Amino acid sequence: MTKSEKAKLLRSSVLFRGLSEDAVLDAAQLAEPRDFARAQLLLSSGERHVGVIVSGYAKVVKPSTDGSVTMSLLGSGDVFGAASLMGGRLPSTEVKAIKPLSALIFSEESFLYLMEKHFALTQSYCRYLIGRIRFLTERVECMAGGTASEKLWRYIEKNASNGSLHLSLSMDALAGALSISRASLYRAFDELEKSGRISRRGHEIRLI
Repeated sequence: MTKSEKAKLLRSSVLFRGLSEDAVLDAAQLAEPRDFARAQLLLSSGERHVGVIVSGYAKVVKPSTDGSVTMSLLGSGDVFGAASLMGGRLPSTEVKAIKPLSALIFSEESFLYLMEKHFALTQSYCRYLIGRIRFLTERVECMAGGTASEKLWRYIEKNASNGSLHLSLSMDALAGALSISRASLYRAFDELEKSGRISRRGHEIRLI
């Protein structure tokens, strides 16, 4: 992958979007392409690095004694590993590829170097972490209670644009993200349609 190709991909990421051309090109110079197999951890135990997904999907899961809970789903342009930087205790969550995935990886040393050289990246990094804290707080509140249809409605409402949503996830992946069974997910769709809150045609959902 060429430097210009890496720069183009980085510009689609929330961390580098809007940064100067010099900052993006410096980042592209230090970014290392890496491929991950299905179910492979993108951030292994003890590793500290930041990654930007180029293609494929991953899930952020929190292991527990009776399995694991999916906290969020990541796709092209999304970031992982940002909370592992700056030393201290590593996050208790895991990031795992849902299917074969490609990413651009920054070592802790290289990313800290970029933040020191380009203050705009430091600002972007802080905004990203604050956004993640807010998102995960909402996610925990959503998981803590409510019926399957209420969880699905919150997801649709949060991710819809201009009153519609295209579901890019499989039903299994969406059920996992909402911490409900596949059967409960289908029932939730039926309930929302019957109540007149949504209309659905395949993967296209409209809020009514």
